[in-house]
Amino acid sequence: MTSAVVTGQVLRAVGGFYRIALADDTIVEARLSGRLRPGGAKDQQGPVLAGDQVILEHSSAMWLITDVMPRNTELRRPPIANVDLCVVVQSVRAPTPNMDMIDRILIQASHAGLDTMLCISKADLGDEESIAALLRPYEIAGYPHVITSAISGLGIDELARALKGRISTLAGASGVGKSRLLNAVCPDFNRAVGEISKRAVRGRHTTRQVELLKLPFGGWIADTPGFSTLSFGDMTLRELPATYPDFTRYAAQCRFASCLHRGEPGCAVQHAVEEGRIDSGRYQRYLRFAEEVEELEARRY
Repeated sequence: MTSAVVTGQVLRAVGGFYRIALADDTIVEARLSGRLRPGGAKDQQGPVLAGDQVILEHSSAMWLITDVMPRNTELRRPPIANVDLCVVVQSVRAPTPNMDMIDRILIQASHAGLDTMLCISKADLGDEESIAALLRPYEIAGYPHVITSAISGLGIDELARALKGRISTLAGASGVGKSRLLNAVCPDFNRAVGEISKRAVRGRHTTRQVELLKLPFGGWIADTPGFSTLSFGDMTLRELPATYPDFTRYAAQCRFASCLHRGEPGCAVQHAVEEGRIDSGRYQRYLRFAEEVEELEARRY
């Protein structure tokens, strides 16, 4: 006999099994119904992701996911649905700051419709000058930020306040301290922490699967694998400038409404760069990204 239909949220998906939190906080294991499996009637919607809101039925001593509700947001790196805040984590050192990656993640998160903030980790390994230099381009751009140390506790309460009541993900390269931050925010998580390779000066992956963890003060946080690259996927060249809040602040003043800020006459964004109102290094990275997006777009057509 089939029970009443219930709803739940996918916490983790591994090997065809799905860990689900029901509305009453009960945790169950489920599998996909036939129509959601590869080749099924609804296979075209793609895989069921952590963060998905799903409809389940209980039949023959087994929970089955029978449908997936529409997603508010979707990320592919990491693969997760319905996140509304992306916290980009970058350590002061060990590993060395990667501005290219920070910008790539911010672009992808903005394109996906997520709010963003920057989290500087391992502040205990740096000094005020190095931290200020790392933050400066993003302070100018207007991104909210928090400076943290999982060792000293610096900024942990502030980070927790930003996460409260939201579905969030910590994004960044392996080794920047995402798992340590999770443990600092909630020691009960007890996430595995990796060591930094002295030879490569980068972290070893400690998180293997995307998993949503319930925060004791409200909300969910996604523990995700680290990554070292981020493609711009199906983004178009026209969409790219809109992912830069520091550009959109001046874009309306450009001579041409279609300005891509790549040498056009009367470009207010370039003028802002020249006057130091937009960080020049961030602008140079934008020009490289624009070339990459243009090439990807050309291949698609």
